[in-house]
This record gives sequence, C-alpha cells and structure tokens, in this order.
Amino acid sequence: VESMTHRVDSIRAEKDELATELRMLQDILRRERDIQRDLEAMHRLDTEELEKQNKENADKLERLKKISAGRRKRVQELQDHLAKRRQRAEPVRSVPSGPSGAL
Repeated sequence: VESMTHRVDSIRAEKDELATELRMLQDILRRERDIQRDLEAMHRLDTEELEKQNKENADKLERLKKISAGRRKRVQELQDHLAKRRQRAEPVRSVPSGPSGAL
C-alpha cells in the first residue's frame, strides 16, 4: 500500500508539472496569436497606406502629364506664331515678271 501511495503521489506531482507546463505553453500560444494578429493588422495598415500613396502618385502623375501636354501645346503655338512673324518680317523678294533688259 505504501508503495502504491508513493506511486500515486509521484503521478500527481507529474500531473501538476504537466498541467503547469501546459498552462505555460497555452500562454505562449496565446501571446503568439496576439502577436500574429497585431502583425496582420500592421500589414493591413501598411498595405492600405501604400495603396493610398500609389493612388496619390498616380493622380499626381496624371496631373503632371496634363500640365506637360498643355505646356508642349503652348510651346508649339508660340513656335508657330514666331515662325509666322518671321515670315512676315522677311523682305519680299520680287520675282521678275518678264524680260527686263535681256538680250
């Protein structure tokens, strides 16, 4: 009987140790789950921020393209206008209409 009691006490002590270890492992698992949840939330926020920045950059690029196209058009208009003014400013060269003193 005494050896049986000793064996039961030993098993109970082992059971208590296992229960303590199980609680510690459950706590670790719970913390890891919480950390994973936090990391996923941070990833979601980072992704949302990057998407927002991408949209802002795309909008800015589109706006700059429009500005650039407008400026190119304006430069072309000014070049055309300048070319017309230069043509008007050139002296008119007269082309002889007939023989003038030719032999």
